[in-house]
Amino acid sequence: MFRFDRQLWRWQFLPLAALPYMIGLAGYAAYALEDWPSFVRQLSGNVSGLAGEAAGTTRFGGLLHPWTSFSREVQLRYISAFIGKSWRSPYRAEIVVLLLYWGGATVALLDRRVRCHPLARLFLPLTALYFVALWLFEGLKLRVYLVHTLPLFAALGALWIWNWTEGRKFARVTAVAVILCIQGMAIADGYWENQYHTEHLPASDLVPLLEDKKEAVRVRAAAGYLRLEAIKSAPVRSVRKPETKKRLPVPPSTAGKN
Repeated sequence: MFRFDRQLWRWQFLPLAALPYMIGLAGYAAYALEDWPSFVRQLSGNVSGLAGEAAGTTRFGGLLHPWTSFSREVQLRYISAFIGKSWRSPYRAEIVVLLLYWGGATVALLDRRVRCHPLARLFLPLTALYFVALWLFEGLKLRVYLVHTLPLFAALGALWIWNWTEGRKFARVTAVAVILCIQGMAIADGYWENQYHTEHLPASDLVPLLEDKKEAVRVRAAAGYLRLEAIKSAPVRSVRKPETKKRLPVPPSTAGKN
């Protein structure tokens, strides 16, 4: 807004722009005030509760150990999302796409001609902002938050290809075709793997078998965030088998009447 519309900006627009946010804040405040102590406990507990219990980290641990957090950010959030489970899997070709994303951001940062492009001036600060926020303030390194950064990385990668292949139509078409082919193979591999039936359903089936309620809550959180491998490797001490009721034999006289 400030980059593209600041010429049209007027202070009279400020109350109108703030109105939707004020309405949302009023509704949220009304909800919180219904049980303010519980609201505070929930938010303060969720800051580091799941991160500390499931992954041994805290929400703001990145501020205390930034380089350790950076290494975990790159490995657990990005590389793990693009390499698949096996070298034989076609999904592993996605690492080329990840290198394209990072290459686009690097070129936009170092190449003055690309950096001065209007799109690079828009996307590069946004990419840096979201990347740093997730790096320092998101301790679990969940891959679901890639939705905030990957579109920006993709835009910088596309800008890199566009400038690199300028005047070379065949190279541009080839680069786009290779990327689409890799993405198509990854989608097909994900469809074939069917994680919903092979991972999420088996993980949810483990929850009712746990006697300890706290352990059940922890496993349910692992099922949603850390997938089945984390549950299988976790120390589950108390497991009870589902009860099976034996059928009593029906008396002959009763059976004849029925």
